[in-house]
Amino acid sequence: MFRTAHFHLNWSNGTAGVRGTRLLNQGRYNWEIRVSQRVFGTSMMFGIGTLKARLHVDAFVNLLGEDEHSWGLSHKGLLWHDGKWTQYTKMFRKNEATSFGLLFDGVRGTLSCW
Repeated sequence: MFRTAHFHLNWSNGTAGVRGTRLLNQGRYNWEIRVSQRVFGTSMMFGIGTLKARLHVDAFVNLLGEDEHSWGLSHKGLLWHDGKWTQYTKMFRKNEATSFGLLFDGVRGTLSCW
């Protein structure tokens, strides 16, 4: 089942997140993510978080991975967790659609991107 997240075309005043409804625990879960041609901004992020992860802040920040409650991959190729980042992959190309995948392995406790 495909879901679509829309961003305001002309204006933004903060950072927002979207939380899924399925509990992720000891299973394996994967997502294919298709990003439209509008890849830009402070931080377009994809990842996972606990119920304690924030979903909104009135500032432009790297929301996923800002603390111990989430992991996030930004469109700049940075993997964030606990307020720290590491270069994980190349930046997404601006104004070009892209697709990638996330795999959460609850048995091993890992999050992989491809």
